[in-house]
Amino acid sequence: MAKGTAELGPASPRQTERKLILRMAADIDAGTSLAAKAYIEDRSSPLTFADAIRIVGPRPSIVEMNVSQPEDQNVQLVNGELPGGAYLSAMARVQQLQSNSVVKLQCGAAVVSLRLGERSGPFSLQQLSPDQVFCRSTPVPGLTAACSTPRS
Repeated sequence: MAKGTAELGPASPRQTERKLILRMAADIDAGTSLAAKAYIEDRSSPLTFADAIRIVGPRPSIVEMNVSQPEDQNVQLVNGELPGGAYLSAMARVQQLQSNSVVKLQCGAAVVSLRLGERSGPFSLQQLSPDQVFCRSTPVPGLTAACSTPRS
């Protein structure tokens, strides 16, 4: 394999899969796709899998988050708590933000996953700059309880 090595784990009877360890050179760019050829017993030619391996960059990480909350709240919230039934917006600074990044929002059992530029019900997520995203939520019907932001 060019720019790397592949080590296939041992086979055993009635096994349907095997462990594969890939060691790649550090200078392969994120977004690079590599094909793989599989040589199979009793087959005259190998099977080729285009885009079998895709090199990804480092995982994105939120380094700063600013949440705007309504000023006219009737309920006193503790630090890190967000009000239910209100308009909310948040600005996040993200390292290693990629075009296919996903943000997961969760409150209790309710979970929403958003891609950049996507809208799902009352939630939307927009990329403002290479390292900045804006998330907005309109009031969610039936959600009156407060949610907490993750604590690190």
